Amino acid sequence: MDQGFDRLAEVMRRVEVLVAETGLDRDAFLNASDLAVRSGLDEDRVRLLMADERIPPAEDFDAEVVRRIRLCQATRLKEEVNEHGQQVRRPYTIAEIAGWAGMTPQWFHKLLRTPKAPNLEHAAALAELFGVRLEFFTAPPALALALVLESEVLPRLESYRVDPFAALSQEFGLSDVAARSGGGGDPRALLGLIHRLSQDRLNP
Repeated sequence: MDQGFDRLAEVMRRVEVLVAETGLDRDAFLNASDLAVRSGLDEDRVRLLMADERIPPAEDFDAEVVRRIRLCQATRLKEEVNEHGQQVRRPYTIAEIAGWAGMTPQWFHKLLRTPKAPNLEHAAALAELFGVRLEFFTAPPALALALVLESEVLPRLESYRVDPFAALSQEFGLSDVAARSGGGGDPRALLGLIHRLSQDRLNP
């Protein structure tokens, strides 16, 4: 399997170019903690990969797949309305996950405990439930990070390069942008606003 090192190097180059062109805060788009959750990697691996280190795949493929499934269970939460009419988010239960994937709760629990990677059909169902691509569970580290940068980070940066106010409105909401954009059309004020909103998101 392609390890994705060349692909990651190219996408990192494109990210750095767009960060320089827009003058945006690099850390707001290349936050290791956020990218770890989105890629299925741990933070240390993300930092090493962004520093152009060559990280090999995990030695135990099954254990790595199951680790990423557990990460999804902890971070891709179910939205529902509670008894008080409030919108809340919570982890999916083992029974809910197993039912969606077409397996019994006992089998899914055994899969997590063994650990044992699910078959393709079950893995595809889990990817659909958690809103990730199938490769999320199996991609080697460099490719996993490259996929996230290509599909999520680059489009965000490109949107800020083309139309910063439209990008802000899309990402943070029109009312928030209008309320906090005190500098009108001043590019320096806009960059400051993007930085503040990004930091608020990273440090709620």
